[in-house]
Amino acid sequence: MIYIAIILLFKIVQNLFNKVCSNAIANNTMFLKYLSFRQAVSAALALTAVLFTFSMGQSPAFTLPTALYALMMAISLSLSTYASLTALKSGTMILCGLFGTAGIFVPCIAGIFLFDERISAWQFFGLLLFIISAYLLIGCSKKIYAAFSFKTFLLLILSMLANGSTMLVQMMFSKYVEGGNAATFNFLAFLLSAIVSFFMFLVLKTRSLAKAKETDTHIPKKILLCGLALSAAVFIISQVSTIAAGILPPIILFPLSNGGSMIICAVVSAAVFKEKLNLKSVLGLILGIASLVIIKLL
Repeated sequence: MIYIAIILLFKIVQNLFNKVCSNAIANNTMFLKYLSFRQAVSAALALTAVLFTFSMGQSPAFTLPTALYALMMAISLSLSTYASLTALKSGTMILCGLFGTAGIFVPCIAGIFLFDERISAWQFFGLLLFIISAYLLIGCSKKIYAAFSFKTFLLLILSMLANGSTMLVQMMFSKYVEGGNAATFNFLAFLLSAIVSFFMFLVLKTRSLAKAKETDTHIPKKILLCGLALSAAVFIISQVSTIAAGILPPIILFPLSNGGSMIICAVVSAAVFKEKLNLKSVLGLILGIASLVIIKLL
């Protein structure tokens, strides 16, 4: 159970600092600068895993298929981060967390066509529970944030699809790239995301200067530290989850990690950011957890 405890501990860090960074990032140019920094830190951490596997006698496997799948993951990672952080400005943490985790729908549906997998009646039932949960939580979010709009809803959908695409690309890499090195794949994905984000940052900044329009791109040290902590948290959660998946049965791992994550999100949002919980939001949270557990286990 130590693995579950570690995952949930760093989930607290992830939920807390994501909201802090979301509130502080004022525009897209600043976001791209922040994202390039955060993904570069993640790439440096992932490089340590590559060097470790190399020291253990495994080949780094820097192949073209690995690079192509890594590029796909880099794009989905960037979109997922942008959508989730922007949605957090006008949506509750519980709602944003639910849509991000619900990305599991993407590989489940895509698996029908790519991996010849089937969706069970229970998984359809889980989808129905998710829709009800989302409806309840959206209603609660509208009461808390007056700025909640159709744009926020679209960002939530983008967050779900992009996060799900990340999961799908990871599955495709593991199934289609023979002899692929997962550490190398993750390193390239974070590195390419950092490079693309920094390039886009330079483009937007140049356009602003050409229009004689000054855009604030200064990122406070506090946010850089939060980004550093987030990069470390994401890396540790990913590594520990991979280890735990080989030791703990799914019926223990998925309910405790995903259900615990949603509960932590609710506690942090209420205690730190004053997003009050009512009967409707608690019911939506319970249904959301139930839907994700059903989809992953049945």
